[in-house]
Amino acid sequence: MDALNKFDPAKRVQFKTYAEFRIKGAMLDELRSLDWVSRSVRQKAAQLERAYQTLEKKRGRAVEDEEVAKEMAYPWTATTTWSTRSTGCSWWTSRT
Repeated sequence: MDALNKFDPAKRVQFKTYAEFRIKGAMLDELRSLDWVSRSVRQKAAQLERAYQTLEKKRGRAVEDEEVAKEMAYPWTATTTWSTRSTGCSWWTSRT
């Protein structure tokens, strides 16, 4: 209903296109509100995972948390905080 009320035909966009965009946005907003991990924590964890993958490829072996923290110029405690805060996320299970 919100899409119907806020639709502006003067913008020369079909209602169907506008409504689909608004509905998808509302669905993403709702999913984000249900997520127990904030977007910033997910971004940090994704950055951390990329760092692990890059270092492992570069060195040809599994790397330690301390090595990744050093490479990222973060104190090791920050690395462990990220892993603790994001535990349970499907992209993180290999590192916990």
